Amino acid sequence: MSQFDGLQSMDQMTKLGDYEIAELRLFADTGGDIDLKEGGQFMRLSIFEDIFSPTMHGFMYIKDGQGILNRMPINAHETLLASFRTPGIGGDYVDFLLETSKVDERVRSLGERAEGYKLDLNTTGARKNLQSRVSTALSGSPESIIEVICTDYLDGTLTSEKSSNDISKFAFPNMRPLRAIRSIVPLALNSKGESDFLFYEDRGGYNFKSLSTIINRKKKKPKATYTLKPAASRESDDANRNQSFLEGFTNLRDYSPMRQSDHVQSMESGQFSTQVYSYDIWGKSVISSMSNYYPEFSQYDREAKHPVIPTNSRYISGKNRIIVEPKTAKSNTDSDTQRYQSEPDKYRGSRVVLLNQITSQQVKIMVPGNSLLELGDHVEILIPRADPIDKSEPVWFDERASGVYTITAIRHDIDSNEYTNTLELSRSGTPLEYPSEGKFLGRSKEPDNAAQGVFLG
Repeated sequence: MSQFDGLQSMDQMTKLGDYEIAELRLFADTGGDIDLKEGGQFMRLSIFEDIFSPTMHGFMYIKDGQGILNRMPINAHETLLASFRTPGIGGDYVDFLLETSKVDERVRSLGERAEGYKLDLNTTGARKNLQSRVSTALSGSPESIIEVICTDYLDGTLTSEKSSNDISKFAFPNMRPLRAIRSIVPLALNSKGESDFLFYEDRGGYNFKSLSTIINRKKKKPKATYTLKPAASRESDDANRNQSFLEGFTNLRDYSPMRQSDHVQSMESGQFSTQVYSYDIWGKSVISSMSNYYPEFSQYDREAKHPVIPTNSRYISGKNRIIVEPKTAKSNTDSDTQRYQSEPDKYRGSRVVLLNQITSQQVKIMVPGNSLLELGDHVEILIPRADPIDKSEPVWFDERASGVYTITAIRHDIDSNEYTNTLELSRSGTPLEYPSEGKFLGRSKEPDNAAQGVFLG
């Protein structure tokens, strides 16, 4: 069920892909600024958010007929403020603050005075990460340590979820801030005692959240439902104008499966089984542990409740991935018993299995711009079936490809004509249980239960 199903009016939206820009301004470090939404300089803005990336990035194309490249000048010492929204759906303006990092692709056509160029965009944290080092010892909860690094070294704010453990002491040996954070993230445990936290940046700043919260379907409803069907047309005198417009707004413009049943890649990543050998360089001993797809899968409330492989799958047996690493507790803790960090084998294997599950199935879709969509939101997609449909079957969509997914990446694309979102959707399971041996092409092998297929024209 989409949150737009109860929408009564879309009068503020003049067309699919419509947008409102409150601010699109470039501020120079030396002072002065220029409004890019006036005068036709702005050609295209693209901003990318990714739940697996610690920083955002993007780019902007400018058509410059006023010589601002040399008069301002623009030399990758600017900050872009972009504030926009999708009108008619009740959302506030979303703000992005990005720094220019490169002037590229400068071109000028013969006979034209104006020139075009591209500005690469990054966040302040991406630059700060290359300018500073963490050389101190910190203690406390994982989220409190990460917050200190975000505030003191990356000039950012952190939205965090509370972990269930504390870190007695962690000494950072002259590490870049983002690497220091990556060292802490695997040590944070959720309420079930599992290491499944992610650190990423979105429009609101830095985030530190557990996978169990992100993919939990019981805690949040799908923000939108998108259907793959012919685009709805809109006529101004249509009595059902709003409903027709809404259908177009929730229609998939493009649908591309990225990863479906790629079990070889799953084996290589360690999703099905991971063996960790931990070598204690102080005690001269080796500890090993094995983590498997089952029973790890059943411990989470997911977007789709069934595993992507059966319990007797040919891919589960053996050691798909082996990790060998030394214990390093003596180098950054006071004693070997103070920290579970001294037992990486206890959490490393299960973390590999859990985090790789979220990308078991991935698709990429393009939809009309919706500024309400955020990383970690759930959306539902409905994809038509490709097989003949029985008259007795009420389900017209592909139940395996369709269903609820988690948004793991968003690209915001705005040009002079429209605003679109390209979404990377992921999920850790399938809506339907893996078929038993008594099924063939989804139908029973028993003649009495066989159904006659009918093509629908």
